[in-house]
Amino acid sequence: MEKEVTVISNLENLYHSVYETGLYLDEGFNIDELARMLNVQTYVLSTILRVDFGISFSDFKNNLRFKYAIIKISEGYLDMHTIDSLAKICGFKSRAHFSNAFKLKIGLPIKEISKYRNRYLADSKFFISLNIY
Repeated sequence: MEKEVTVISNLENLYHSVYETGLYLDEGFNIDELARMLNVQTYVLSTILRVDFGISFSDFKNNLRFKYAIIKISEGYLDMHTIDSLAKICGFKSRAHFSNAFKLKIGLPIKEISKYRNRYLADSKFFISLNIY
């Protein structure tokens, strides 16, 4: 267990490590795949996420996807593409699921973030308040 604890000692480091791989953008990305990548057993990873970090794997994965979505929005992705397209490149199966989960986590609809992106995305306090690393 000591090996697992040192590999996953900090949630922020885990986010950054997984973010760099881009695996979370795959629609089929799951906890088994992440456990293999980290060389830990699935139940150990699940326990660490839930007990030590207070987050489910689903929330962990979605936070990574939301961070990616916000970066794409800030780059003007929605100026030339649809929300459906953004949902797909972020690994979501449907626009509806993506839009609902995004609004629930971020507190604002995607269209509003896109429309007023300079106001929201230039504010570092906005990002800190999201707590998605």
